[in-house]
Amino acid sequence: MKPLRNLLLILLLAGMPFAFLLAQSDNVTGTYKYQAGDAALTLKLIQQGNTLAGTLSSNTGASFSLSGQIENGIGYGSCSDNEGSVFFEVYYIERDLTLSLIEPDENNAPDYDNAQYLVFEKSKQSDSPQVLNNMTGKLGVQPAAIAGSPGNSQIGQGEVGDPSWGFKFTPPAGWVHQQSAEGVILGHNTIAGMILVIPHMSENMQLMQQEMMQGIQEGESSLAVSGALQNPAQNVLAGDYTGMMDGTEVKARGFGFLSPNGGGAYLIAVSTPDKLSGDLVGAAESIAQNMQYFKVDVSDLARHFAGTWSHFTTNTSTWMTFHPDGTYSDEYEDSYSGDLTDGWGNQTGDWGTAGQQSGRGRWTVRGTKDVGTIIVQKANGEEVYYEYRVNQKDGHKYYWEYYFNGDFYMKKEE
Repeated sequence: MKPLRNLLLILLLAGMPFAFLLAQSDNVTGTYKYQAGDAALTLKLIQQGNTLAGTLSSNTGASFSLSGQIENGIGYGSCSDNEGSVFFEVYYIERDLTLSLIEPDENNAPDYDNAQYLVFEKSKQSDSPQVLNNMTGKLGVQPAAIAGSPGNSQIGQGEVGDPSWGFKFTPPAGWVHQQSAEGVILGHNTIAGMILVIPHMSENMQLMQQEMMQGIQEGESSLAVSGALQNPAQNVLAGDYTGMMDGTEVKARGFGFLSPNGGGAYLIAVSTPDKLSGDLVGAAESIAQNMQYFKVDVSDLARHFAGTWSHFTTNTSTWMTFHPDGTYSDEYEDSYSGDLTDGWGNQTGDWGTAGQQSGRGRWTVRGTKDVGTIIVQKANGEEVYYEYRVNQKDGHKYYWEYYFNGDFYMKKEE
């Protein structure tokens, strides 16, 4: 984001003072000032609970929007204008507010080696309630500006969703849909294109931003972000995409929505470049506005699958653990051994190799005890779907033995 880099001074300070993290009692709402020579910056922040939003502006007329949250004593999120975005963090240094601006690396993760630090003083003149209310509206943190609303997990007549997704919605009039474990496809008889609704398990705006920047790569179909992501509402990111689907050039408008309970949905309105119409994008926005979010309950089904499951072959061992709190871990080990022989077939020794891998993430399950899908989102953002079915023999069902994607697993006894 070139205007931002030209605007701000690089203050990489050696031996920075101890950072006082934001305590639960701290509220950073207010106006903060920074002055360096002729450059003057104004930082306005609004904090509602753990949600953080604001603006960063200069006396040259440049302006940027901030959107994020406070977690573990640090406020963080994205700072953006219409040309791009960087990550930001806010925290106290000797009771002054420090704003750090962090460039993304090649994996769209914060690159702390390329960070800028600015120390702001809180303005002595407090903003009036009316000014703060006006700011709140502009920053998109009013409840009315949040896309979606609270709901319950019961999927009613005419509604689309799944209790394990944490959201549901009513399709716009005239739109039909097909639903699977991976999400929903919506189409219309007279509007060219389609709308994809895909559940995700990102826990915050920063992770959702990283996933949206990565785009989609599935076989021969791909979508890559073109331009910067925007932040039109408190829990929403939006961006334009281009790519190919089934050999056809396409263009898309994508939205990411974060549920107050974590996770959420991606909405993608996609069509050919000449037919990506306002009607198609408008239908996606309509779905966003009537989206209802709810907390996913730990069901009997989740409790049934919680535990460690093992799979063995001649040379490999795999363990998957579905923890009761919704986290996931796995371990994989391969080992090979045999005899070493010389060129005449004489045994000269033994050989053996072993390799280990492990992973972390989150999981959820959809279906019944007999058949369904377990969805794992790994820490690197990859989503893995395990289609499961219970092992049956002679009319009996063994609920501690399952086939996951065709591989036989047994549950470890507690």
